[in-house]
Amino acid sequence: MKHLFACCVAVASSAHAQDAPPPLKCGGTEPHWNLDLFGNTAQFRFSDKTVDFDIPQQSVSENRLDTHVYTLLAAQDTAIVLVERETCQTVAEPFPFEVQILTQRRGLPILLSGCCVPIK
Repeated sequence: MKHLFACCVAVASSAHAQDAPPPLKCGGTEPHWNLDLFGNTAQFRFSDKTVDFDIPQQSVSENRLDTHVYTLLAAQDTAIVLVERETCQTVAEPFPFEVQILTQRRGLPILLSGCCVPIK
C-alpha cells in the first residue's frame, strides 16, 4: 500500500509541474515595468530600479491548474506574482499569459497588471 501512495503522489506532483508556465518575459505599461521569470530566480525592472529576486515558493491554484503564484524575495523587496494561462490582449497583439504583481515602492503597496510570453 505504501508503494501505491508514493506512486500516486509522484504522478500528481509531476502533473502540476507539467502545467507550470515556462520561463516568462512579462511587461506592462502606465507605468512601464518588466519582469523575467526563470525557474527559481526573477528580475524586475520598474521606476529606474532593477531588482534580482529569488523565488523560494511556487504554487498552483487548488481549483484552477492554469493559475500559478510565485513568491519573490530580495534583500529589501518582495513581490507576489500571479500568472494565469489566459489570453492577454494588448493594442499590438495577444499574449498567452496574464500577470498581476503585488509589490511596493517607497513603502506604498502597488498592483501592476500586464502580459507575458515564453522566453525562447
